[in-house]
Amino acid sequence: MEKKVEAVCQHSPDIVAFQEVTDRALPLFREELEKFGLLYAVDSLALVDIARVAYMAERLNDLRARGANDPFQFAYSVSRLSEQYSPPGEAKNCGCLIASRYPITPLNPLDFDIPWKQRVVSAVVSAPAGEFEVHNVHVPTAIGNRRNEIVKAETLAGIYRHLAVQSARPRILCGDLHIPEAELPDGRSFPSTAISSRTKITTPRSPRATSTSAARESGGITPR
Repeated sequence: MEKKVEAVCQHSPDIVAFQEVTDRALPLFREELEKFGLLYAVDSLALVDIARVAYMAERLNDLRARGANDPFQFAYSVSRLSEQYSPPGEAKNCGCLIASRYPITPLNPLDFDIPWKQRVVSAVVSAPAGEFEVHNVHVPTAIGNRRNEIVKAETLAGIYRHLAVQSARPRILCGDLHIPEAELPDGRSFPSTAISSRTKITTPRSPRATSTSAARESGGITPR
């Protein structure tokens, strides 16, 4: 922990973002970051737990207010809520962390419609030049099984849906997206999963879109 924080903080950052931070490592990260003046921090592990408890309590109150006289229906609704609280495959002890030199206000992690909520942490930074948002994400890999491929696709889609709208504040998106790119000698870059040996690369006006289209036609797209 000490070496990781020292390596990052030697550049005197105002804001840092870490992924794959375990619940056991969080206190150590915070302690080390404070030594470099990064006094404000939020993590997805705590935020998600708080948001989920509040969400569950609100939904349960709704169920009770409706006067659910059918015990089976009430039990079924509670079980569905439990599935939302603890989706299969989600790592409960590994999340994302944002630390800042300036005061930060956490945003609700449930705003992102993604399967594993602890893969995102967001906050509003109150910097001298004005407020802006920071979104730190850790997109899961598609390695292992079909379920992982689906979770990765749903995570990328959920991040896009939430952020690809007009915002009153500037936004920064950072993290581990697990979308590697191949770079050509002339500086153009392409999603590496969209290039195959049968794809003929020309000089298009929109390299990314054209290469992906060509790869689809040649059957060159594979999940990663």
